[in-house]
Order: sequence, then structure tokens, then C-alpha cells
Amino acid sequence: MEEIRHEDQPISPSKFANLHGSGNRNAWKVIWLRFPGSEQWVLADTCRTLQKAETMRMFGANGP
Repeated sequence: MEEIRHEDQPISPSKFANLHGSGNRNAWKVIWLRFPGSEQWVLADTCRTLQKAETMRMFGANGP
């Protein structure tokens, strides 16, 4: 599944992060992910940081 679902409806990461609690929460900092086949939870921001590092490794500091 490539989307976040709440009550069987697709929802944006931002809207999901802000369903409970007050203020405007940063979804990257509050959503934890668990990938298929893994028992480990990973903060979404960690995944983003790792993806950025991999992109930089692939294309160098100047980008694609």
C-alpha cells in the first residue's frame, strides 16, 4: 500500500499527523513507518534523510 488510510479513506500525511493534538505538526517528525517484512519502526524524517543521502551519492553534490 502506498498511501496512508484512516477509517478506510486515503489521507495526506499532514492531515493524519494533525488528527489528534493541537497546532500544526510536521508529519515528517511525528509519523513512524513500518515497512513490509520488517518489525522495526522508523521515523519518516529518518527515511527522508536516508533517501536524500542516497540521491546525493548517486548523482553527486550537483544533483541529476
